[in-house]
Amino acid sequence: MVTKTFFTFFIVLLSQVYTEEESHFLEQGEEREVDTGFTISCRKKSEDCPRQAKKGDILRLHYEGRLDNENGVMFETSKGKREFSFQLGSHQVIRGYEIGMLGACVGETRVLTLPPHYAYGSKGIGSIPPNSTLHFTVELINIQDGPPLTEYGEELGLNPEICYQRGKVTQCESKDEL
Repeated sequence: MVTKTFFTFFIVLLSQVYTEEESHFLEQGEEREVDTGFTISCRKKSEDCPRQAKKGDILRLHYEGRLDNENGVMFETSKGKREFSFQLGSHQVIRGYEIGMLGACVGETRVLTLPPHYAYGSKGIGSIPPNSTLHFTVELINIQDGPPLTEYGEELGLNPEICYQRGKVTQCESKDEL
């Protein structure tokens, strides 16, 4: 019985690691379900893709965030403003962005549908209510090499027990938020 329980735990753990490390290269119109309620779809494919986004890269993009679905209330946009940038894999953004942008190409437009545990969880933030499903339309503008990554941003002095959301520090509800 112990062996069966351990084996089941190992398979679940392995599947989560695979999901977060997996490159999500998509064809135009393709939609992939990463987890229950978490989908990535390709609205516009890049004509040329010499480089796919991977952990450690610095991504520069435009995005539009809405509550619930593509037609939901917009809570934030970078359009008409400065492009947003972050280092993929550095835990600077919500978990759904970290996973959803893996494998993206410059010029690609993706739609990320993120259930609460891949976004802001039961706490919410700002105008985003607790337990919200978020819908992001993201256009990747540029990919460049980033500095080496360390576990949970240790070289930056980041604490792995703290969640960093939009530059604000909050207590994590669980390790899933890291």
